[in-house]
Amino acid sequence: MREIFKKIHEPSSSISDFILSLFCFFWFYDLWKLFLIHKLNIHFLSSILFFVLAISSILGSFFHMFAKMISNKLIGFNFKIAVFTIGLVLLLISFIYIDILLEQNLKFIVGCFFLFLIIYFYYQCVSKNFNKLIISLLPIILFIIFGIYIELTNNYIGSKETLFGFLIIFLGLIVWKSGFSIHKNFNKNDIFHYISIIGLWFLYQGYKLSIFHK
Repeated sequence: MREIFKKIHEPSSSISDFILSLFCFFWFYDLWKLFLIHKLNIHFLSSILFFVLAISSILGSFFHMFAKMISNKLIGFNFKIAVFTIGLVLLLISFIYIDILLEQNLKFIVGCFFLFLIIYFYYQCVSKNFNKLIISLLPIILFIIFGIYIELTNNYIGSKETLFGFLIIFLGLIVWKSGFSIHKNFNKNDIFHYISIIGLWFLYQGYKLSIFHK
């Protein structure tokens, strides 16, 4: 048993990732219930967003726990999943703002979603050209920023919460990129996970409040 524990890669990061997944599963469940009641696309898309993050966090938890025990191929596969998740999350967020701008045109949203998903999948898994991948994501990020601006200028209820959420998550990314760690059992990954929980809570609140501006 001791030998197994010695092989655990990052136990604290595994725990914080698991905690993050629990929050995301709850937010998914609550937003999905709102979707069934109010039938708003923003609740549908945001619930799927949190579901994707929950699954990704679960996989990340296993990776932090068993990275030393798995092959390099599986480590590489985990990295691909992480990168793919980032792209998928950005797409979902962008379609939330498409929904806000186009007012419930779900067919257009779903059609565009799958179109961009196919393009993204090609760049990530077929062409393996990461420069093209980054370039393909930039318009999506810029559109999200534009969507946040539209929300704020139109004084949508929940827009400030979503803005705070994105800013907090961006702060977490800066901390993670800097490599700042308090302890080996509270490293940059743990800090990013807990900051993300706070930021995602604000996003959840913002999307939940969307029932008041539709």
